[in-house]
Amino acid sequence: MEQGSRKYFILLVILVFAVGIFLRIAFLKDIDYSGSVPDEKFYLKYASYMAVAKDASIQALVVDYINGDFFHIFPSPLRAGYIVIASYWMRLIAQFNYQALSYMSAFFSIMSLFVGYFFTKRLFDEKIALISLSLLAFSPMNLAFSRRAQPESMLYFFIILTLWIFYEALKKDNIALRIAFALSLFSAIMVKESNLLIVPFFLIVIFWKRRFSLLVYLILSLAAVVMSWLIVTGSLANLARLIEIIITSPLTNKWARMYLTGPITRYGLDFFLISPLTVIAAAAFFIWYFRDKNLWTEPCSYLVLFFIVYYLANSLYIKNARYVIALDFPIRVFTAITVYGLASKSKAKRALIVSAPILLIVCLDFYIFYSFYVRNTVFYDTITGNLIGSWEKFILRM
Repeated sequence: MEQGSRKYFILLVILVFAVGIFLRIAFLKDIDYSGSVPDEKFYLKYASYMAVAKDASIQALVVDYINGDFFHIFPSPLRAGYIVIASYWMRLIAQFNYQALSYMSAFFSIMSLFVGYFFTKRLFDEKIALISLSLLAFSPMNLAFSRRAQPESMLYFFIILTLWIFYEALKKDNIALRIAFALSLFSAIMVKESNLLIVPFFLIVIFWKRRFSLLVYLILSLAAVVMSWLIVTGSLANLARLIEIIITSPLTNKWARMYLTGPITRYGLDFFLISPLTVIAAAAFFIWYFRDKNLWTEPCSYLVLFFIVYYLANSLYIKNARYVIALDFPIRVFTAITVYGLASKSKAKRALIVSAPILLIVCLDFYIFYSFYVRNTVFYDTITGNLIGSWEKFILRM
């Protein structure tokens, strides 16, 4: 890249970052929490209690949760990572309300832009990274949860960070990277226990690449999680009871059985309803990938394997698209590769050929975000029925 073009490229990267950050700050105003999902009320209760109560203890929250049968369909205190970080955040900004948790979500969503960009740049190149960043900046789901009092933005950040560190640890025999991987995975699982479902991906890659030194750190990370859960719950009996509640409650809850189950294609449909053009482009990428061996590069295969394993692992349980918000990252990277690939035969008009579909995607994505999550609020439960209802209102307004 020529020096002059290089300067324009860097300015464009800075501009996209600035727009992504602005969008995550601009919509923090006038959030209506009155219709917020009950989960947010539990997260606020947990975090504010740990932030302000004297002798606050998560063990006390665990006991209350176990003894309150009505609570069992809502988030448990086992998500101690989110609760503790949120409590320190509240103290830091001296706010103990929904807004404090929303500000924290925005912070982690902004940090995810940087992690996503530099991870993609490491996997591919700076052009794919810039296109991906543009798509990530306008992601309806990421924008939506960057303004809510829920852990999805923090969850997304730690999963993408763990994927990046693990990739680096595969490439370099470095003890610092292995320790960083263990700590990042530990953090991801402590934020939300369902992140255990990312472990099969790491196991497959470790055995595929024969990097058994990483297996030791994976086991150490999981052991640290179990020990932390024992400390949090206060006893093995309490931990066993919490795990039983987490596994069985959605299966016995009438609402969950009606709205959080479905075929293996359920996540694909929901992501399509949230961002149709990126899902179409990602589907085109998969067709291209399995037909063209030139795409079977290590970076592409790494993301493809993560997408497939993580998608299938989460499909075995209850289905809510926000539970797998991390899938939004590879979907957007696949879209970037597809769009850039379409322009590969025309170097003279490549910028125009790439810019036109990306501009169309980000405009539609932003309008969907605004219509679904700002104007309509979609109840912040990203399930098929809510999304279809939002599309019906969306079409009627056109």
